[in-house]
Amino acid sequence: MQWTKRPIGCAVLMIVLAGCNLPPTASDELPPGMAHLRQAPAGSDFDAFFKEATAESELFRRRLLAGSESDFVSADLLAEAILKFRRQAPQHLKGRKGIDGFKLSGEMIVEAIAGRKRVSSRRAYGGFEGKWYGLWDKMSVDHHWSEIAEPDKPLRVEINGDESVWIRSHQYCWVGDGYGLNMIATGNPNSQSGDFLLGYVVHVENGDLTRPTKRRPHVGVFVDEGKLIWITAGEVFLEESYEISASLEAYAITGFFYKVKDNILRTTQCFQAVYTREPDKRPEWFSFPLELQVSR
Repeated sequence: MQWTKRPIGCAVLMIVLAGCNLPPTASDELPPGMAHLRQAPAGSDFDAFFKEATAESELFRRRLLAGSESDFVSADLLAEAILKFRRQAPQHLKGRKGIDGFKLSGEMIVEAIAGRKRVSSRRAYGGFEGKWYGLWDKMSVDHHWSEIAEPDKPLRVEINGDESVWIRSHQYCWVGDGYGLNMIATGNPNSQSGDFLLGYVVHVENGDLTRPTKRRPHVGVFVDEGKLIWITAGEVFLEESYEISASLEAYAITGFFYKVKDNILRTTQCFQAVYTREPDKRPEWFSFPLELQVSR
């Protein structure tokens, strides 16, 4: 197994890589496309993180699709909430980055979570590569997104000894108070369809990778080039990379926090954060009052 960038080492019993016979990566080397990132697990630490990220986010995706828990969100409930947010949020976003480009139906959202179509790594993640600077609430945050790493063959990861998933590509990120992965996965590596987006973030204390404070699995929805929706167990993020002007790139995160109780989803806060390529240009965090409620 060879990488298009540089090989990741294999950790025995940590991650199952199809056809992998490479020696372990030296502990001071970073995974492919991550050389510019200081905050990255390396060597066998990265292999363990890769397996954890894949397994936890895939289990989260399965829970969304099962939809059998009254106090846990389901894919169809989220789809309805996202559509309602897309209809009602624009009145609060006048003069700010809009979300008109997120044109999709509830069925399309559920199908994306289920993995019904092939997804291009470049179209999904390419627009977010590099360094970004913004404000999250009152905190200055630097986001660093690596190049997209694509193995010659998809990487197989066993999920709790159950069915496997295969990772076609991934992108590492540092998100200000932690690190994570965006992945494009499939349940059938020989299929030309059936991709789904997985993500995972580990938050750490004071930038110290050895002191994790929280782990958050994500499931993604590819909307269009440079437009993604990321879902966690308490948040929805509509993310879009775009140009503010000919000389200033940006990406916006517009979304909401939510809670689910007795099959009812309620938003607790709605917001927008905008990041630019320039550390001295950090647009203000914007919070707006929009109370949404959907039930099943």
